[in-house]
Amino acid sequence: MNLGLDFSNKRMRGLYFHVDDGKYVITHGFSKTTKKMPLRENKHAHDIRNEYYERKNYE
Repeated sequence: MNLGLDFSNKRMRGLYFHVDDGKYVITHGFSKTTKKMPLRENKHAHDIRNEYYERKNYE
């Protein structure tokens, strides 16, 4: 999922995922320069989400 914000002439995006009970984790943010989401940003968010769930399973 992504959250969009506009600052001046820059479009900012924050990527996040739903955990549970109304809790969300914001993975990271970046400046958007095109209409399409950069694949590397999407992959980075998925990697962070996977790492989160791996760590949670070890607790």
